Amino acid sequence: VLKDVYSPAHFAADPVYARHIGQLNVLTYLINHRDSNAGNFLIGKQEIGTRVFSIDHGVAFASDDADRGELWKDMRVKLLPADTVERLRQVTPQLLADRLGVLAQWQLEGGRYVPVATGKNLAENRGVRRAGDDLQMGLNKSEILAVHRLLTKLLERVDRGEISVVPAPAP
Repeated sequence: VLKDVYSPAHFAADPVYARHIGQLNVLTYLINHRDSNAGNFLIGKQEIGTRVFSIDHGVAFASDDADRGELWKDMRVKLLPADTVERLRQVTPQLLADRLGVLAQWQLEGGRYVPVATGKNLAENRGVRRAGDDLQMGLNKSEILAVHRLLTKLLERVDRGEISVVPAPAP
């Protein structure tokens, strides 16, 4: 079993892998990922152009502390894709609220909840919300603000030169 999907040597040698690791690290940093056991990360088998994935984000955001490892909670890499950083610069608190406030919604029909299109946030201070026959899940207001604070800190580190950016590799 691979203990860690991050290899500094592979990061330096494979631009596609470096891109994926950089994007993965941005995600894990922004969600305050605290479940870094090896089973929650997948890595492709190809030697060049290796892709990586993070799964199982149940211990993230404002979750209670866990003993599952916090290796990916912080920024581990010092090089990020330029296009990723530029997309992050466009993110506002309102955009986060619009996109993360309601992630899924269901409606009670015949004694069962069925998925429906997401609607207006029923209670921005709660992650799970129910009103009448409607049930929603999403980030609460404080979790969204925490994501924005981390995003701001990340961009400040880029602007100070602590984290560098590189153009995307050619397809």
